[in-house]
Amino acid sequence: MAYYDSVWIEVVIMTFMLLGSIHFGLLYGTVTGNKMNVFTSKSVRTYIGLMFLGIIVVAAKLTNDGFYSWWTSLRYASFQVISLGTTTGFATVDTPNWPILTIIIIMYFTIQCGMVGSTSGGLKFDRVLLFYQSLKRQIKLVLHPSGVYIWYDFHIGFHCYNW
Repeated sequence: MAYYDSVWIEVVIMTFMLLGSIHFGLLYGTVTGNKMNVFTSKSVRTYIGLMFLGIIVVAAKLTNDGFYSWWTSLRYASFQVISLGTTTGFATVDTPNWPILTIIIIMYFTIQCGMVGSTSGGLKFDRVLLFYQSLKRQIKLVLHPSGVYIWYDFHIGFHCYNW
């Protein structure tokens, strides 16, 4: 990919890398007009938001450390985070020379990868999200064992439960 050195080619490739890392059932639901689709899925919104946050942090660190200008940092950070976060493996720049924080973020996305039901490998984002949510719930239970908690289920609505 670095051979072509074209922003537009990279944007097209990043778009399809992201689409390939999203659950194919949700993509099919989007195309067919199903109510469970990419736009209504909380896990897709969280996945894209986390990917966007990683891109911004990596770009800011590269700019702050004087590696590239802001737009060049954003370009390289976007492509590298999306490529490694979807287990595609394309590269446009030599990342081992980057600051350690950016390498740690990229390694996190390499381990986490895409969503369940996609072409990407790795742990899968849905499992990482489920682990985080269950850990948060367990910490609440330990801190407030008699608490009453309210949560929202997309299909059913608001619920209360008492541990």
